[in-house]
Amino acid sequence: MSGRKKIRMEELKALYESLSLRDVKTYIQSGNVVFSCPGSRAGDVRGEIERAIERTFGFQAAVIVRTREEFERVIRNNPFTKKRKEDIAKLYVTFLSEIPAALSIEALENFRGGPDEFHVAGKEVYVFCSGGYGRTRFNNTFFEKKLGVAATTRNWKTMNALFALAE
Repeated sequence: MSGRKKIRMEELKALYESLSLRDVKTYIQSGNVVFSCPGSRAGDVRGEIERAIERTFGFQAAVIVRTREEFERVIRNNPFTKKRKEDIAKLYVTFLSEIPAALSIEALENFRGGPDEFHVAGKEVYVFCSGGYGRTRFNNTFFEKKLGVAATTRNWKTMNALFALAE
């Protein structure tokens, strides 16, 4: 959450704890929260958090939730680290709120070419930015518009830090 929709991490942590989520940990001022909620479904928790944010802070914010197992799969299956051994400083993962329509994914083929690359895999898009994320056209706005779903992107260093935090 950025700009006008900024929530201090202490407040965000307190909000998650007020929802009876356990082992709540935050990672820098990034909107990233790691927590446990045994017996809950990710979709149910997501909706509960979104409603609590709107009720508490007065604005809507899309929340994207992944289980530990899903997160581990994302790290394990990155095609840019698995097959090509790219510089991790140029790697990003865009998390999507849901699996996009097949036709939307097919339409992305028109944007291939150039120095930057992407690979759609379910609810994630792996992105390789040869010149850095600030210079790529493959950003959140691009994927949200083309795929019709909410998106948020994290760099590979953050991905690994979050995974370690979840351990």
